[in-house]
Amino acid sequence: SSAASDVYKRQYMVSARAKAATTDHKGTFNGFGSAPDTIVIDHLYYRGKLKCQLFATLDGNYGAPYISDHYPIAMVFTL
Repeated sequence: SSAASDVYKRQYMVSARAKAATTDHKGTFNGFGSAPDTIVIDHLYYRGKLKCQLFATLDGNYGAPYISDHYPIAMVFTL
């Protein structure tokens, strides 16, 4: 890679969802059940030498139908 490319990679953040080795394409906004499941409004970015291994939208049952109007997000990074 070129020196300019290396500088770009160090200066700008990248999408965890787009770069994750394992990811999903689920929506992150649920509107307490009133929104379609395709709306993504939570975007997580990182930079540096980290590698995003997992990006997951946690839409499981947590003892209540909806714990928020957004689903929790989980990410796993390695150095």
